[in-house]
Amino acid sequence: MGVDALRRRSITVGALFAIATALFVIGVSSESDHHSSEARPEPSEAEARGSAGRHGSGAGSGGGEEFRPLGLQLESTPLLVAVAIVSFLIAAMVIWRPTRGWLWAVVVVGVTFAALEVAEVAHQSEKGETALIVVALAACMAHLVAALLAVSTLQKRRSTAMAA
Repeated sequence: MGVDALRRRSITVGALFAIATALFVIGVSSESDHHSSEARPEPSEAEARGSAGRHGSGAGSGGGEEFRPLGLQLESTPLLVAVAIVSFLIAAMVIWRPTRGWLWAVVVVGVTFAALEVAEVAHQSEKGETALIVVALAACMAHLVAALLAVSTLQKRRSTAMAA
C-alpha cells in the first residue's frame, strides 16, 4: 500500500472519528434537553416532608438512578465540552499528522465511547426514546468503524514499513 493510500486512509479515520464525536455530542445534548423539558409536578407540602424523611435531602431522587462511572456525571456540560475538544483534537491530529500514537488514541477512545454508547442504548431502550437510541447507535457504529479502520491502518503501515 502506497503512501497516498495510507494518507487517504488516515484522513478517512480522522473524519469518521470527528463525525462520531459530533453524533455523541448531539446525543448527549438531546438527552439533556429532553431531561430539562420534562414536566415535573411540584410535590405537595406533605409529600415533600415525607420524601425528605425517606430520601435524605431529596437530591437525586428524580425518577431513576443515572449511570455515574467514577462518580462522574457523564451528561454535564463541562465534561461534554472537554471530551468534545479532546476528541476533535485527536481527529485533527490523525488527519494532519497520522502517527501511531494518534491512531492508537482513536482505537482506545473509540472503543471506550462505543462501550458507553451501548450502555446508553440499553438505558434509552428502557425509556422508549427511539430518536436517542438511533443517535447513540449511529455514534457507536461510527466510533467502532473508526477504531477498526485505525487498527487496519496501523497494520498496513507496519507491513509497508517491513517491506521497505
